Amino acid sequence: MMEKKRIYIVDDEVLIARTLAAIFEESGYETEYFTCPRALLRAAAISPPDILVSDYAMPELSGIELVRKIFALCPTCRLFLLSATELSLIQKCVAEAPTPNFTFLSKPVRVVQLLDAVAHAHELCDEHSREAQLSIHGLAPSMHLQPNGS
Repeated sequence: MMEKKRIYIVDDEVLIARTLAAIFEESGYETEYFTCPRALLRAAAISPPDILVSDYAMPELSGIELVRKIFALCPTCRLFLLSATELSLIQKCVAEAPTPNFTFLSKPVRVVQLLDAVAHAHELCDEHSREAQLSIHGLAPSMHLQPNGS
């Protein structure tokens, strides 16, 4: 059985953070929500998330600053930034993203769209985990195992 993926959610509006956590938990993820980006960083230092869903505009730390800090703590984390901001800021955030594991979604985001994006990231996490296991055993991820035969 596959281990549940851990999702950290941060939004300074508690109702949004709590609602997103409930939606992801109902979809089979292990979730923890925060209203303070610094509290999330403290938790991530102890138990890194597989996936982060963050608001962009928060009082203590912007979402892009948080994404950079999380990436430094856990470079395999899939990062989602949500914002109701203008297109130029979206383009700037995407250009400044520290990792290809980064997705920017414009608010209002449909729940189905967010769940699909995270499910895709979940699949990529599993794929990378399988590749890491293969490399531990000395096999390249692209290698195909074929039976010895004549």
